[in-house]
Amino acid sequence: MAEMEIGSDTYVADSAMSRSGRFGELGTRIARLRIEKGWERLLLAEKLGVSRDRLSKWERGENAPPLAILVALTILFEVTVDELVTGKPWAGEARNVGEGEP
Repeated sequence: MAEMEIGSDTYVADSAMSRSGRFGELGTRIARLRIEKGWERLLLAEKLGVSRDRLSKWERGENAPPLAILVALTILFEVTVDELVTGKPWAGEARNVGEGEP
């Protein structure tokens, strides 16, 4: 098990399968992206306007953030929603809603 330490936060990089929550993989990605930015949990929580405890629950996979927070995370982390939610880059073709065929 590899450990990365950022400030007072310690994150154990382990397989998402060992996470207790149903959203473990999403939580792992949120924590990894936060650490890659060099942000402590409190800083990201403040940027999102949520409590540190709420963010911690998302990172542990106990529950998932609401859609508005997922969108804010994609902006802050500079990733697509697909990358954040599934861990895979967007493979489709971008299209503006309301243009062209449905």
